[in-house]
Amino acid sequence: MNRFLPSSLRVRLFSLVLLALIPPFLLIFYNAYGASLELSILVLATAWLGNHAFVLKRIRSLVNASRRLAAGNLNVRSGLAHEQDKIGKLASAFDQMANALKAREAEREQAEQTRAQLAAIVESSNDAIIGRTVDGIITSWNKGAERLYGYSAEEAIGQPITILASSDQPDRIKRNFETIKRGERVEPYETVRLRKDGRPIHVSVGVSPVLDVSGKIVGVSSITWDITERKRAGDRIKALHDINLAVTSTLDLATILQILLEKIDVLLPYAAAHIRLVNKSTGHIEPIACHNIDQAKWKAGAEAIQHSIHRTIVQSKRPMILRNLQQDERVSRKDFYRQHGLVSYIGLPLIVKEEVIGVLSLLTKEQHEFTGEEIAFAETLAKQASVAIHNSQLYEQSKKLSQDLLANERQIRALVSGLIYAQDDEAKRIARALHDESGQLLATVYIALDEMAKETPTAKKPLEKIKGLLDQIEERLRNLSHELHPTILDHLGLLPSFEFLA
Repeated sequence: MNRFLPSSLRVRLFSLVLLALIPPFLLIFYNAYGASLELSILVLATAWLGNHAFVLKRIRSLVNASRRLAAGNLNVRSGLAHEQDKIGKLASAFDQMANALKAREAEREQAEQTRAQLAAIVESSNDAIIGRTVDGIITSWNKGAERLYGYSAEEAIGQPITILASSDQPDRIKRNFETIKRGERVEPYETVRLRKDGRPIHVSVGVSPVLDVSGKIVGVSSITWDITERKRAGDRIKALHDINLAVTSTLDLATILQILLEKIDVLLPYAAAHIRLVNKSTGHIEPIACHNIDQAKWKAGAEAIQHSIHRTIVQSKRPMILRNLQQDERVSRKDFYRQHGLVSYIGLPLIVKEEVIGVLSLLTKEQHEFTGEEIAFAETLAKQASVAIHNSQLYEQSKKLSQDLLANERQIRALVSGLIYAQDDEAKRIARALHDESGQLLATVYIALDEMAKETPTAKKPLEKIKGLLDQIEERLRNLSHELHPTILDHLGLLPSFEFLA
């Protein structure tokens, strides 16, 4: 149709169409200046439509960017210049929002990664980490808790925390919850918890509140450490110390053995124990003391053990472990152990200065696997027992030696006393002989000299000299007899005589 319209008319027509499209503010110029402005209007309208198309393109760009952003592409941007017009400001706000969303998503991913790492740490921790509500209902349960308590996560989650408490513990748990609700700190404490199988275990518990973003307490977390072995080691050290104090408080062998067996019964989860000692004179391994066994029946079969497992222990100087005494071919008294219901056995040599002085035997009523820790502790106990028994034996030997010496001393004193009395009797006899017999002989000589003086007056003077010499001899004999046996001994006795003379 355009071909049949003159160019002037086509321009006119196009101008009228543009007049319908152009904004009202341009009509003011048209109304004021009339048709002469048609060409100018045509130019202005063309410019406006081009600008309109440019605006639409920018808006479409923002719309497309928004759709991609909504689809999860946080790297999308408007791609528009941040001009001062409305669309430019809108593009700037869009790009800022996209940057903020990307930064927040990065923070969320980092937090999620951190949370996953923390969850992995908690899950793989050897310690029991448990989460629960403020009312004590278990909400989380890691592998450490499964190993410690024996419950799986499926079994534990949803249960009250009191399933782990012994009969005297619920009040303590309740007090801890009340303390945490008040916002107060609960200091780590040691207590006893129960496993799924009912076995008690010693634990150390640390409790702390779980807070939400507002700081409100929404739960409780606890970390539990198994201190059973530490507790057991402490008890064993204390027991060894107690044994040492007990056995050093006496040197009586029977008392020492009784103390040892009683302490072993308290320390170790074994049903019975006994001690045999090597007799150095005969070489026999003699039954000395037992605990939780019929002593008469035990000692009745003493002869049967001379070539048994105890002899093997003494000769090898090494511990021996038997899983079942009632079936092992090396055991010679199976009937005895069946009657007493004794099954597993560990025998330890009692060694002092490389010499085996006996055997310490520990027995259980159920088949038992002796752990390396149990064996090490039993060996320590055996060493301590060896020293105590050896010291007691030395004491007994020294005591017997002292008794023998005392008996010998008494015999020597008796012999010396008899010798002294014999010597005194002999001295007394000699003194009497010197005094009495010599006196009589001297008296006879005196008489003979007097007779000679009468018959020979001229010899009187020489005879007087002879009498003087005889007087000296008599005096010396008298003194000698007194020295040999003082007469005060006959009158007062030995000790009173010493006191009198002193």
